[in-house]
Amino acid sequence: MAYPTGGGTPVRVCGNCWVGWPRDQKSIYIAVGTKSYRVALPPGKMFPDFPAGGLQSEADLNVIANAQPFASSGPESMRVLNFESIALGADPSTYAFVKESAHRNLYQIPIP
Repeated sequence: MAYPTGGGTPVRVCGNCWVGWPRDQKSIYIAVGTKSYRVALPPGKMFPDFPAGGLQSEADLNVIANAQPFASSGPESMRVLNFESIALGADPSTYAFVKESAHRNLYQIPIP
């Protein structure tokens, strides 16, 4: 749920998703399950027109007007991003994300 700070009706966004806005606030990024979309926003609005019950599944992203796939092409390593660790840039082609890796005792060398 998104609650307007100036009062008004709350907006049901989704049950389990990630949303973010770039600095220009002309669009919103929505990630549900394995699909991520960029949605252009009408002037003065912070959200697109969501289905009445909010986004319930990835399929609901297909019914939002002006929704375009985001980060679904390119090298295999960039197709799935950890959207909780993404920083959006000023335009859709600019973003940064955290890619974590761990090196463990690969050779099974005893450590005293």
